[in-house]
Amino acid sequence: HFILQQTGGSFGENEISVTDMLGKTIFRFRNNAATLPIDLSAAQPGMYFIHIRNNESHLVLKAIKSH
Repeated sequence: HFILQQTGGSFGENEISVTDMLGKTIFRFRNNAATLPIDLSAAQPGMYFIHIRNNESHLVLKAIKSH
């Protein structure tokens, strides 16, 4: 479990999705706060991509979950 903190600018609605290495969506939600909670505790160990999209940008972060 970790939290992404946005800084600067206005915080519009974000769509957050997490995908596995095969492109399968693990979960997706919308959030319009500066703090974006990401919980991978139920996910299997492996590499995941966290996609954060809003009207202005699309950011992709890589996360590696170990046991």
